[in-house]
Amino acid sequence: MLVTSPDAWLPYKNPRPHFYQAPTMNFIKAIVFYCLAVVSVLAATPLIIKPSNGTSIAPGHRFNFSYQSIAERGCSSYHVHVWLFFRLPTPLFVTTDYATGHYFGRFQIQNWPGVPYTEHPLPSYFTMPDFSINPHGWGAGKPASNVQAYLAVMEEYATGNVSILSTFCGQLTFDVC
Repeated sequence: MLVTSPDAWLPYKNPRPHFYQAPTMNFIKAIVFYCLAVVSVLAATPLIIKPSNGTSIAPGHRFNFSYQSIAERGCSSYHVHVWLFFRLPTPLFVTTDYATGHYFGRFQIQNWPGVPYTEHPLPSYFTMPDFSINPHGWGAGKPASNVQAYLAVMEEYATGNVSILSTFCGQLTFDVC
């Protein structure tokens, strides 16, 4: 065995300082950080996932429904109201311009600590009402067909911030059907 220097038997020594990282590792870290930031923003963004914007739905047909709640760490969701409007929804201000449409109902999305167990869960589908048939009665409105409608979700939620008055907040999300 021929040894040329006293350190020749030691394992390979990295000539770079221990804090050096390869450029590809920094690139990978940057991509992972960016993806985590985007996912955290999207996780707290209320969104109607189904039906997609611009979907045509015939009267009497069932359509898939999926909604991404605002509920996440630090924000609890309590109830979700689903509406179908015939005019573009506007912010929730007091006005004499009443909206026309159809109310699908009030539902709950399971989340902790707001609603650990749902009594009336949000369904995965709804049935499009037939507005061409006049339901008759006082305040029933006119029949309509082939109209543009706006599917809207109003979500009740509260954050961890302390409030002296009611903790009701509203988030209105809508899609064009």
